Amino acid sequence: MTDILSVGLIMLIAMNSCGVKKNTPVLEPEKIDKVEALPVPVETKEAQNRKGGIMKKDYGGHEAFAMDMMQTANKLAAKDENIILSPHSAGVAMSMVVEGAEGETEMEIKRAFRYWTFAKDTLYADEDNKVYSANSAWIREGFSVKDDYKEDIRKKYDAEINVRDFASPATPKEINLWCSQHTEGKIPAIIDKMDSGLEMLLVNALYFKSTWQYKFNARNTSKDTFHGASGKEKVEFMNRSAKFGYVDWDGYQVALLPYVGNRYGMLVVLPPKGVDIDTLVGKLDYKNFRAAISVAKLNNDVVDLKMPKFKLETTKVLNEVLENMGIKKVFTSDAELKGISDASLMVSKVLQKCFVEVDEEGSEAAAVTSVGVSLTSARPIMKEPIKMIVDRPFLFAIVDTQTLSVLFEGKIVTLK
Repeated sequence: MTDILSVGLIMLIAMNSCGVKKNTPVLEPEKIDKVEALPVPVETKEAQNRKGGIMKKDYGGHEAFAMDMMQTANKLAAKDENIILSPHSAGVAMSMVVEGAEGETEMEIKRAFRYWTFAKDTLYADEDNKVYSANSAWIREGFSVKDDYKEDIRKKYDAEINVRDFASPATPKEINLWCSQHTEGKIPAIIDKMDSGLEMLLVNALYFKSTWQYKFNARNTSKDTFHGASGKEKVEFMNRSAKFGYVDWDGYQVALLPYVGNRYGMLVVLPPKGVDIDTLVGKLDYKNFRAAISVAKLNNDVVDLKMPKFKLETTKVLNEVLENMGIKKVFTSDAELKGISDASLMVSKVLQKCFVEVDEEGSEAAAVTSVGVSLTSARPIMKEPIKMIVDRPFLFAIVDTQTLSVLFEGKIVTLK
């Protein structure tokens, strides 16, 4: 079975020491308001419930946080660097920090979240879609964490509370075992040792596994050329002709590949030949993302899809990404985290490890996010199948198509 795996954030909290047919529907970014007027509700009832009801003003919600995160990470990444993120896992882990944050520290995180935190964010699962999230807090023995904070993260995040000797080599082993158990063994380790000054570790584990609604026949898989950022690469391509959600978005090809049950889907976005992938990343804000999902769900056309199998791993410290998204004070000695403890605390590191594998059967994904706290220092009839050949850099996202939550997202520029 395919694996799409993202090990989420480690938030270390430390203490302060001081080519498409003309009759295909087209989305034009400059006419996005017209696109959003399509007869498909962008904000579903479930999405409204998840976000605590209809707000007076639309700030974009979780999907905006996901698009901002991708755009920001892309600006900071090397040209030939693959990017794989789990905005959902990052959001849950950082939301546990918000529960103990005050003042500007709290507002910076909430602004980045577009004022919708990930508390009580439920994930849909059934016998065909194995999806779950787990949370834990690891506290240094002898360090005082407020009872109200512990009760909040227990109630709102079902977080396990574990008090351990951080000097013992058994502690990181236990944390890694917890991560492995909650990601079906896909993330065997997230931490090598407990850093000096570390007082608490907040961890989110996210797991996803599902099969395609229309599986690819392995007999039709063959090697061909992927034109990656570092040159031509011979890789295995899967081939399938089926009715996928599809739209031409100002020359960009957008396909929505459903998983069994049609609740979850993988969005694949391919720029036209000769257009840099970063141009696409810059266009894909939350309004365009919503419109692409909405129109693709409306328009089921026969698509001859050719896309690569891939298996990739990445490791990334996300401090700089989050700082550029406006979450700054929590990483400084001025962090306001008195809701956690009377001690002066700050977030010292946010680390994300990701693993992605996509094959003919479907996708499997996992994320572990840990936050470390330390002492501060319209549908036309198509007469012929649409051709979509994903043989150059592209974007993907695993999405709940009803709530628009983005579990995993990535920019793939090389398959070596």
